[in-house]
Amino acid sequence: MTTWPRVEPLRLRLYRVPPDSPSAKVEIVLALAGTLAPLLLWLAPVDLLARFAGSCTFHALTGLPCPSCGTTRGFLALAHGDLLAALRMNPLLFGFLLAVWAWTPVAWILWLGRLPRPRMALGGRGSRLVIALALVLALAANWAFLVVDGR
Repeated sequence: MTTWPRVEPLRLRLYRVPPDSPSAKVEIVLALAGTLAPLLLWLAPVDLLARFAGSCTFHALTGLPCPSCGTTRGFLALAHGDLLAALRMNPLLFGFLLAVWAWTPVAWILWLGRLPRPRMALGGRGSRLVIALALVLALAANWAFLVVDGR
């Protein structure tokens, strides 16, 4: 008789990291990246730089988009201020960038105020499995959208 391994429910534990902890540097990076990225998109010659991006080898071999197809075009659309086009080019990229930009003001406050940083810890194997499955499903949903959209 086969027995399945016991999977624990998703448990997240919130805790605070002191400002002088090495992992507190994440907020510094996010504050700077979240502030500088839009400026670079606005100031950099992205149309010129996009010419050097090359083509997708996976798409050339299979005729299907890879899960990251549309990233360069998404950045170009963002540089031109077209948020809907950026969302359509690669929804996962757009969602990631929105999350970073939403956290940027919080990161600045935590960094400059030298406040404890919030962190999450996954409790147990089941929690890690659930998070890994959620990430795989998000990537698969993004890829399915790109395929259905006709990339």
